[in-house]
Amino acid sequence: MNDNSEHIDPLEHIWVGDMLERRKDAETIRQFTLGHLELRDRAGQDRTYVLNLNADWGAGKTFFLERFKRHLEHFEHVAVYVNAWEDDYSDDPFLTVVDAMQRELTAKLLSQEITELEVRKKIHPFFKAAKKVAGNAMLTGGKHFLARYFGNEAIDLVGGIMKYDEGWEGDSDLDEAIQKTIKLAIDATGAEILNSYKIQREAQRDFKKALEEISQEVLSLDNVNAPIFVLIDELDRCRPSYAIELLERVKHIFSLKNFVFILGTDTEQLGHAVRGVYGQGFDGPRYLKRFIDRTYTFQQSNTLDFVQHKLNRLGLSEELFTVPKPYSVSSYISNFLDNAECSLRDIDQILEIVETFVALWPYENLKIDMVTLLHRVYLQHQDKNDVDFVGDPLAKRKISFVRHGGGEDIKLEYLRVVQEAGESYEIKSHEVDGSWKEWLWLKVDNENQAYRKRNMNRSRIVSTRQEYEEMLKQVVALQRD
Repeated sequence: MNDNSEHIDPLEHIWVGDMLERRKDAETIRQFTLGHLELRDRAGQDRTYVLNLNADWGAGKTFFLERFKRHLEHFEHVAVYVNAWEDDYSDDPFLTVVDAMQRELTAKLLSQEITELEVRKKIHPFFKAAKKVAGNAMLTGGKHFLARYFGNEAIDLVGGIMKYDEGWEGDSDLDEAIQKTIKLAIDATGAEILNSYKIQREAQRDFKKALEEISQEVLSLDNVNAPIFVLIDELDRCRPSYAIELLERVKHIFSLKNFVFILGTDTEQLGHAVRGVYGQGFDGPRYLKRFIDRTYTFQQSNTLDFVQHKLNRLGLSEELFTVPKPYSVSSYISNFLDNAECSLRDIDQILEIVETFVALWPYENLKIDMVTLLHRVYLQHQDKNDVDFVGDPLAKRKISFVRHGGGEDIKLEYLRVVQEAGESYEIKSHEVDGSWKEWLWLKVDNENQAYRKRNMNRSRIVSTRQEYEEMLKQVVALQRD
């Protein structure tokens, strides 16, 4: 019996479903950061780095970062994944990053046959220092900040860190001091805590020292390679003030030797968020460069691959739709959208509308005409009507269909294709000379039967265009925020 296990690529399992070939991006980023840290080392610069991963919303940043974490772990790096958006109800992103770090560092220590008690002793200085930074940050905000902070869910995050340390000598004094200060601050009608700046600076310095010590402890273990990667996802979806503070925390508190931060953002949108905080005249992109060493943009994806990825992600089986031969549903969509010169962001939004349309589809045994639907959705997305489309460059571009009996393919302009599909007119058998008319003939027959069955009170069958337009009015009312 032959053992082929040595020929199996272990990364294949990690990147299952990688229709956009993001594995290539992962290896490019990994190799770049490792090589760049070495160059910084030789140049006598800090061995730390912040890389911005720029991609439009819907381009697969979360899919990438979740798998990139496992990709890095395959190469024996500690990789911390932080979903910033999930925790942006907290007032201080510091707690979110600390919580994710402690989970990964603790897990790595426990994996080395170190007892839980020993791990707690090793991690304790890190928690104690983190607690001071979090506590002092809260105490510097005055009555309004404290009342809001401790009156909402954010208290749970603080409590989680403090609870971990329960039972350790010296903790109760800090807890009691914080509680007393909260009470005094709330009763003092907005009085600020004196010396807050000095206290916070000292707390941050102590935290950085503790984090550096515990990270060196972890990196000294067998089968653990430097650097430690921290992957921060969904930053552009956070509240602007939260996103900005997270960037500042990364730069000023977590920027340490052998730490690499990868920030998943739609950089343009994040720049808008910065301007929303500091004013429309503020240079958002220039401000972001203060925190970011370099920006990486995903390698260009093939439109067909992206469409297939998106259809699969939305649960849209090709069996739900009908298109003329020789096209598959995904190839017709990609052909149309390529000719329309749509960006990945446009494609993502167009297919989101298609998903909502499918959810509203009332005909159980009738397939959806993708030719008509895609055209109507495209017009809606571009805020155009049929008259506008006549002058659209896409209208004059041609699409090929198979001719019966061989010979050259039939080439028709998109304008004619969408008009004939949408009007659903009757076709005589002698007109069926190729895949286009054959598809129309069968489609119209199926549609007429379905429309008559559902609309018994109608004397005349409406066109597919009219039917889809009515449904798209309902789709508009159900669009995502």
